[in-house]
Amino acid sequence: MRLWALGLLGSLLLAPALAAADLKVGYVNASALLQASPQAEAVQKKLRDEFTPRRQQLESRAKRLEQMEQDLSKNGLMLSEEQRKAKEREIIDGRRELKHAQDEFQDDLRIRQSEEVGKLREQLLTAVEKFAKSGGYDLILYEGVIYASDGLNVTDQVLALLKNPAR
Repeated sequence: MRLWALGLLGSLLLAPALAAADLKVGYVNASALLQASPQAEAVQKKLRDEFTPRRQQLESRAKRLEQMEQDLSKNGLMLSEEQRKAKEREIIDGRRELKHAQDEFQDDLRIRQSEEVGKLREQLLTAVEKFAKSGGYDLILYEGVIYASDGLNVTDQVLALLKNPAR
């Protein structure tokens, strides 16, 4: 009876190892997909197209303020005290408004980047899931992988799927 119990215990301990032998596992480097996928490039272009006009407008305002400061330092002695103070006030107000506009721009950009990256992550997860199902994978890991052999890395295959979604 004891021999039978040892056999049962041994088979119970070996069962997970035997089951794992049939398991098909891979991992995906999510940051590589976020950087190299055509969808990520499209998001970058979309954000660049959306925010470039505002960025250029802010740069133009900064140049105008810089020019005003240079003019004041160059011609300030020729102005009356009231004119000089008015120009200084105009520059100070302009800097304040520019700083506010720049902060607003950065906030808007961060919000839009977050929205677009969220959408992109969903697309990537869908592609990974599609790849895993079509490839017969039981498990795909992507975050927290400390070590995996190159044979488990399916990032390039998923990237190929993202580049050619019709597959």
